Amino acid sequence: MNLPRFTAEVSLYNGNGRYQSTTEAIFYSGIVKPISPFDSPIYPGPPVFPCGALGGTCCHPPQSPIPNPAYAFVKCQEGLGCDITTDTCVSSCGGPGQVCCDGPETKACGWTEDGRMYCPTGLGPTGLPLREMCDMGSCDRATHRCFACGTQDGGPCCPPDAAEGVARCMSDFLECKFDSDLHESGTCRTCGSRGKPPCYWGCDQGLDLRDGQCDICGDDLQPLCDPNAKNPGCKTGLRHRNGFCSNTCGTVGYSPCDGSWCEGGLGLKNGLCVVCGAQGQQLCDGFGCNSGLTAVNGVCTLCGFYSQLPCGSVCYNSLRVSSGRCW
Repeated sequence: MNLPRFTAEVSLYNGNGRYQSTTEAIFYSGIVKPISPFDSPIYPGPPVFPCGALGGTCCHPPQSPIPNPAYAFVKCQEGLGCDITTDTCVSSCGGPGQVCCDGPETKACGWTEDGRMYCPTGLGPTGLPLREMCDMGSCDRATHRCFACGTQDGGPCCPPDAAEGVARCMSDFLECKFDSDLHESGTCRTCGSRGKPPCYWGCDQGLDLRDGQCDICGDDLQPLCDPNAKNPGCKTGLRHRNGFCSNTCGTVGYSPCDGSWCEGGLGLKNGLCVVCGAQGQQLCDGFGCNSGLTAVNGVCTLCGFYSQLPCGSVCYNSLRVSSGRCW
């Protein structure tokens, strides 16, 4: 008996063939298979009916129950969910009190042709990310209906359900702080937003770690990010001054960066980075003029060589001071 190959990558409902369910024995209850064109006209086999369609019977795995009836292991077509009390696929699903959506576009677990369970991840048949079975909560294993949970800071995490094996919260900015190593219960805590600890995936866009919390940092006029942040210190191309990032410190006309640092060729004058210390330039604070220059009327001038003013009282190349110059 051939069965369709139900895999995470291939939709349970691919193809245009009709399907039939055999109920000949309990071991084969719920088997779904395509009708062969070679079916005997004398003995057509079990009654033929579609499964998974709106108003139709829910699809069941080839071995029933697997692995536990509490999981309400069923499937319907896209946008539908199985009402296990009537074994019917319905369109109202996913809301609190409604049946869980279990189509191929959801994270509802499926089964292989030999009845083994698999839980899909990643993208659905249409290439879009798989959606949750319930819009604002979790899918109860026993009733296959949605109930609200996991949506509030300080509220209970959703317990393990038909799609997830551990407790969880239903927002990217909520994480479940588990009560025990069993990971079956816990409390939702806000994460990833400004002023909150990072989520397991980090901080929200535009935020990084500062003092161990998600905060604005690392950009111009913003404080430095923590050393263990995704982008520690300041963003590429920025420097820092007095604990803040800057794209101007150390440049002409601006204060020096931390460590009294100015860009190459600049020096400090009256607390600002300026062009100074070179031939024909004003004196820098502290060291005055570059090596080989001396101050003459507040201007750095070549000195120490033939016919030049001495550098202080020094002439180079064995020259001597005569008449105030080196000869």
